[in-house]
Amino acid sequence: MWMEQFAEGPRHTRMRLDNAPWTLNKVRKRLAKHSMWLGWAGLTGLTFVGYFTPIRELAADLLHFRASSWAIFWAVFFTAATYVNAGWLREQVCIYMCPYARFQAAMLDKDTLVVSYHATRGEPRGARKRNASTKQHASRLGDCINCELCVQVCPVGIDIRDGLQYQCIGCAHCIDACDEVMTKMDYPTGLVGYTTQRELSGSKTQWLRPRAIGYGSALLIMITAFSLAVVSRSALELDIVRERGELSQVDANNQTINQYRLKVLNKTQHDQTYTIRAISDAPISIERSERLSTLLPNPAGESMDFTLTLKSPRFALSQPSVSVTIELCEVDTGRCDSEQTTFFGSVLP
Repeated sequence: MWMEQFAEGPRHTRMRLDNAPWTLNKVRKRLAKHSMWLGWAGLTGLTFVGYFTPIRELAADLLHFRASSWAIFWAVFFTAATYVNAGWLREQVCIYMCPYARFQAAMLDKDTLVVSYHATRGEPRGARKRNASTKQHASRLGDCINCELCVQVCPVGIDIRDGLQYQCIGCAHCIDACDEVMTKMDYPTGLVGYTTQRELSGSKTQWLRPRAIGYGSALLIMITAFSLAVVSRSALELDIVRERGELSQVDANNQTINQYRLKVLNKTQHDQTYTIRAISDAPISIERSERLSTLLPNPAGESMDFTLTLKSPRFALSQPSVSVTIELCEVDTGRCDSEQTTFFGSVLP
């Protein structure tokens, strides 16, 4: 909406532009608006895919047309979804697709603080001159001058003067617009404001009630659980996935080998170096390579993938498969993470 206003002007200007014939100026403004929309939507799509793929490599691959088909598909999908939902559907998403409105209707009661219109003060509504005092209209008009700015600024297009509706998202744009008008008219602000249905009916709001206690307790439990998860989370994450294809192979040196994909995630804000080793009762070792050495460097906040090859002398295992643990330890802190996997080998006849 900010981009639309920046490219095409305020609401009344956009309405005139919609009804105007197609000219070079209209095409320029529309092209500027949709270009900004698509640019921001593309950034959103890239960010979503970046949750699952290292975003620096993803951005470079997309720019050089080297990205995988799935990465391109999801980036385009989220770009299109953002462009359509935020640019064209807008409040229809809030009304028909977002579940917030339904949750809100089930959670509210007469003591809930919501955006409300003070009908006893504002009715009957009607237009008047800016310098007109409330005393001059006390007998026939309320404070509402029926400017309808509260309706114009509402992102879901409702009239708050008709009472609270399930489409309301509590953005308070109507409060700001009404307060500006009341200030210009030299009337008290708060004609539209946060209050409860009980206060509107002349009663006192009951703040301590079972529903508020229940919601507060649930919120406290969630905050506590989230805090514990953040405090106790591991700064090092190790993930091992077996490579597709054969379970095991035999190389020219008569060694049984198994291959895996090793993903290392450094959750700290410092560069780390790790040592890696394979722990098993069987004679299994790690085959070193140019990229997988004894010490593994990993920049701060980065996820790195390695090809991990485990080897064992052929026919050295007493069972078709044995358990092996891959352990990764930080050199500076000694903090370790490990994951268990299976090594498949050849068995003596």
